[in-house]
Amino acid sequence: MYDNDCEERPTRRLPKREPVESLSLARSGALLDYEQTGERLGVSARMVRRLWERRELMAVKVGRHVRFTEAEIARFIRDNSAGGAA
Repeated sequence: MYDNDCEERPTRRLPKREPVESLSLARSGALLDYEQTGERLGVSARMVRRLWERRELMAVKVGRHVRFTEAEIARFIRDNSAGGAA
């Protein structure tokens, strides 16, 4: 299907993300699960899972578990904050 004469195989591009300032647990706090992260953001655990799947909220994988850092939650809030009305 893709010969040397044809175009290159299309590649899937993921959005580039800035690295979390520090992955040091001493500075970023504890690792939080979906429920705890949802409580911090005021949304459901299901919404947190959707944000993670869409790569809007970055996470740390610990085995099969997904955990979120305080620093990543703070970054998400900062990047998604709307300006206040003057």
